[in-house]
Amino acid sequence: MSNRCVNCGTPKRGSHYCPWCQEEAYIYNEQYLQRENDWECQFSEGFMEKVSEQEEESKRNRKSNNG
Repeated sequence: MSNRCVNCGTPKRGSHYCPWCQEEAYIYNEQYLQRENDWECQFSEGFMEKVSEQEEESKRNRKSNNG
């Protein structure tokens, strides 16, 4: 399985999320959650809606690539 985005070909750097196509999910899961003890942050409702959409897209992409 390639670790490149199926949409744009960007390397996903060991993540499930593309830093370009799934930017909000990448920020939330790969940057914020790994360092949430370092700072307190409030995300807008719109941002979190995009995170949910992008997480679902990532799951669908992984599922279709695995079989």
